[in-house]
Amino acid sequence: MVNLNLSIVSLPLCAVIAACGARPLPPPVSPKVLEAKVEVWKRDATPLTLPAAVRRMQLIVTPGWAKDEHVAWLISNGSDVLRVFRCTSLERAELIDIATRATFSTSETPLDHISFSVLGSINKPPPPPPDPGGIPQGLVVSKLPKIYVQRVFDAAWNLNAEQVRIDATAAVAH
Repeated sequence: MVNLNLSIVSLPLCAVIAACGARPLPPPVSPKVLEAKVEVWKRDATPLTLPAAVRRMQLIVTPGWAKDEHVAWLISNGSDVLRVFRCTSLERAELIDIATRATFSTSETPLDHISFSVLGSINKPPPPPPDPGGIPQGLVVSKLPKIYVQRVFDAAWNLNAEQVRIDATAAVAH
């Protein structure tokens, strides 16, 4: 009887391991990502446009290091950084709204085929950069804690993989 129970447990476990193993691992963060500047979000002074080649976009929002500070990562295809913004809670809502409007147009355009996802992180980032008061002006991503940046891009990579899966399912349904 013990052998039978182990078989019943190990078969589903093997299926779960196989399913998880089928997805490619996230790549290491690219040098282009590390060169990106963290910009201060300014609603009217920061136009948000998307390159025509973008088909899947992820907006990853994490807590920042200072009180009421957030970092919003606009990423395409799970690995390409478009912009990185530092913002407050109120500005975070504005940024999500503007990113949504940039993605979902009111008239038919080539951008109609973009998949857009927003993911908020509940994890606090690692210890702050050396400057007090949060992220300093003109900071580049390479100066942020490496584990934090990799976690952001791991989340974007996995979110992109889900978008690909959902898009494929939707394409078959139509």
